Parts: sequence; structure tokens; C-alpha cells
Amino acid sequence: MRLHMTATALGALLFALPGFAGSAPKSEPEGFALPAGCEAFLTVQNKSCSVMLMWQCEGAAEGKSWAANFSDYGLESISAYSPEYQWLDTVYTWDQSREQFTPPAADPIDMTELMKTGRDQYDFIMHRSLPDLSYDIHVTGSDHLTGEVETIDGQRLEKVAIQMTITAEDGTVEYQSAGMQYCITDIACAARCNSPQPNLAALASVIAGCVSAGAVRRILA
Repeated sequence: MRLHMTATALGALLFALPGFAGSAPKSEPEGFALPAGCEAFLTVQNKSCSVMLMWQCEGAAEGKSWAANFSDYGLESISAYSPEYQWLDTVYTWDQSREQFTPPAADPIDMTELMKTGRDQYDFIMHRSLPDLSYDIHVTGSDHLTGEVETIDGQRLEKVAIQMTITAEDGTVEYQSAGMQYCITDIACAARCNSPQPNLAALASVIAGCVSAGAVRRILA
């Protein structure tokens, strides 16, 4: 069952997160609690009935953030991101796998570049580990602002056209997607312009393209 997860799987990622100390949180959304010193700033309800929660923690690297994704099965994954929203790490509870960024990136994800020029391309390697094997995967793609704006739940969102391809070491395409996401530009600017909230890094592209109306919830003091 997807609800099954081990302290080994999630603990590997959460050990570095202040307050978790390597122990896995409960898998049910109603039982999921952030550790002391961590504060949520955004939740998203998708049309697919999945929910994403994003947070940051005192004592972590400046601007680093985490995201937990929940489905009707419970907690599906927890991911870590850099201030520029470079994908750093993900643990998946349903198959006990983990994907970790392998630096340096040929072209890292750069939200500042997206905000300045309207387009960002990326090209980097992640290392995938499963209980019985491990191998590298190649992640390439691009994001670009379309110039279109929508308002959901009172929040102004810019549309971002996205495409991503993940290939295995033998060239097999393991994942491919294209579609739309939304960008919260004021959060992106807070990080880029050294405002009083510099740790609200450019997390714009986290909002999935299938967000339903009335679903965006910002938790900003």
C-alpha cells in the first residue's frame, strides 16, 4: 500500500530538516505536523484532489524550502528545493525510492532568470535510489512566462508554460510532461529583491497547472 513508508526512506531526507531529526511524520494529511522552527507559507488544492504544502525552517540553509504532496492515499512524497527552486531531493513513500541532485548542474533551474527574461532552461542529473538498485537520471526542460494572468482565490497568478523530460542512463525516456503552471510573482520578487522576506524564495512554479478555482492558500504573516 502507498500508505506504507519506512523511517529509513523518509528519514534519509528528513534527517537534515531541523526538528524532524530523521523521523518520518505521519502519512495522513490531518496527522502531518511541521517540526518546531518550521513555518508553512503555501498550500495548494489541485483538481485531482491532491494537496501540496510548502514550508521553510529556521536553521536551514537560507532560502531552502520543502514540499509535501498528499493524495487520497496519504503522504506521497517530500521534496527539498534551493532558493532558486532547483530540485534537490525527493523521497517517495509509495515505492520507497529517493532522487537526489548530483552537482554541478549543466544548467540549474533558475527562477531569477525566469523572472528577468521570461524564460529558463535547465539540464541536470539526479541520482535515483530504490531498495534494489540505483542509477542516474537526466532531467531537461524549460519554463517560460506566457504573459497571461489569472486570479485564483484572490491571488494574482502568471501562467508559465512548462515542459520536462527525464531519461535513464540508457536513453530510455522515463517521464515526459508539458503543460501550464502558475507563478506567484510577488513571492519570487521577495527573494530576488532582498525584501524583508528573503527566504520566500522564487517558489513560483510549485503551483500545479491543474489548480482549481478557490484553491490557493498563502500562509504569510
